[in-house]
Amino acid sequence: MEDLKKSFIKEAEKSFAEICKKAVDIGKSFEEIKNGKGEISLKVYKGDKVEKVIFSSIKIFELAVVEESFMVWPTDEYNFPVLWCNLTSMSGMNIAICDYMPLADLTIWSDYISKYFEGFQRIKREVMKELKNGIEEELNEISSIVICALSPYRIILNLKDEGVDRFIFQLKKFYSDYLSLINSSKNIDGDDKDFSIRKKEALKKLMKQNDPGYPIMANAFGNELTDKVFDIIF
Repeated sequence: MEDLKKSFIKEAEKSFAEICKKAVDIGKSFEEIKNGKGEISLKVYKGDKVEKVIFSSIKIFELAVVEESFMVWPTDEYNFPVLWCNLTSMSGMNIAICDYMPLADLTIWSDYISKYFEGFQRIKREVMKELKNGIEEELNEISSIVICALSPYRIILNLKDEGVDRFIFQLKKFYSDYLSLINSSKNIDGDDKDFSIRKKEALKKLMKQNDPGYPIMANAFGNELTDKVFDIIF
């Protein structure tokens, strides 16, 4: 499983290398954090149209929890969705999340759906068929208010061990679609831009303040360090 976890981040970094134009200096002390209770690895980049791309790996030894995650946040001039992919293993469970988190109100701006989610919906159908025998359970929600940040098309799964490597492979389809959305995205202004900026900051605040993993991390690394890590990620 450890090799699969490494491939999750490795494949994401490989797929998104073209938009990771410049590494963001987060300080050497935050790139690799280790103590007797766990480890944290962080890499942050920025690029054209992209405010930051975050690759994170968190291990909590006592609970045998391993979380691998990456996110892509657009700059204020664009409102393409925030990409979030997460794979967390704990107590015989493999929780996988993949979503494009919208930066527009899908009721008011319905064209945002056709522009940014048609590909996601099509790929989701394909991926679910490919993963069928590797899925333990399809989950409609997560035990956190963070669910409010996700799109109605989100993928949340509990995977069997044998389904993890297939999930990682299938994610490449979403990566390709998302990169095409970035490349085709245009500058926004007016009400679209104002709403997108407010929504983006609200998403960061919501996820930072309600991450279900915060208590576990705080127990392993302390509140102050955990808060600083969350500031980097979100």
